[in-house]
Amino acid sequence: MSKRYKLKIDFYSDWIEYLKSQLTHLGYADRQVKEKYCLYYFNALHRMIVPVPRKVLFSMEFSCPTEHIQTIETIKDRIEQGLDITPYLSKNIKKQDYHDKLLNEWGIYHLHLGQERESSKFIERTKDLLFVRFDERYAYFLKVMSHGDWAKSEMVEIVHKNWPDRIKQFRLAGVHIEENMSEEDRRKLRKAGANTLFISKDGTVYAPIGGGYTIPGISINVVRTCDYIKKRIELAERDVVDNFDNIVKEEILPRGIALDRVVMLNLEIKNNRLYVMEKSRKFAIDYGDLLW
Repeated sequence: MSKRYKLKIDFYSDWIEYLKSQLTHLGYADRQVKEKYCLYYFNALHRMIVPVPRKVLFSMEFSCPTEHIQTIETIKDRIEQGLDITPYLSKNIKKQDYHDKLLNEWGIYHLHLGQERESSKFIERTKDLLFVRFDERYAYFLKVMSHGDWAKSEMVEIVHKNWPDRIKQFRLAGVHIEENMSEEDRRKLRKAGANTLFISKDGTVYAPIGGGYTIPGISINVVRTCDYIKKRIELAERDVVDNFDNIVKEEILPRGIALDRVVMLNLEIKNNRLYVMEKSRKFAIDYGDLLW
């Protein structure tokens, strides 16, 4: 606690205002549920595909109806060039509180294969869908399957067979299960908010390779991210409050900056870094990465 200065500080409120502005920028309406802003924001980011160049890899099982070959090539080219493919995603991307359980459980996106854009700016919807996984460097084209095939374990089998090293962190060593569950049972459990294991044909058992979801359906990774950030911001504020006199002595006075008795501090986020800003911008202190 500072002995010389009276601090006006509320980093959590600053964080909420930042989230509100980011949600507005993404085109989402203000839902007036401030406690959920973080979940809304990172759920939206989780469902988007960052447009960076990636190499496209096709599974050995990949197949595609003739009428969709041109669209597959277009999507492939756009991915490899690092172009936006949002128009091919589900229109549910426009709903900030929609939870894609296929993505949350297995980390698999589905892309529509129309050729013309609708008035909504999305590609026309198709019954056939391209199922694909992404990481920072690659796009893994699994197979073209039907709309509604959300619980077909064949998709995870394809990932296991073609790119086992990409999901090795989800293997459950020492766990033995005799039989994979049926597609219908998996659908029922997803509807109930229950995560399920996957057993490959060779007996390898996996936890959800998309990280899993909570009972309401939201990604566990999103929840963990928000919990981490909340704690990170609380610790940053506590550190500023507890050590402000030392911060002034070591960081501010050497710059020749004079402070009033009352100091108003804000938290700002730029390029995944936290900055403690004096309200009139007399100084800014870099507090490190927001996320790991």
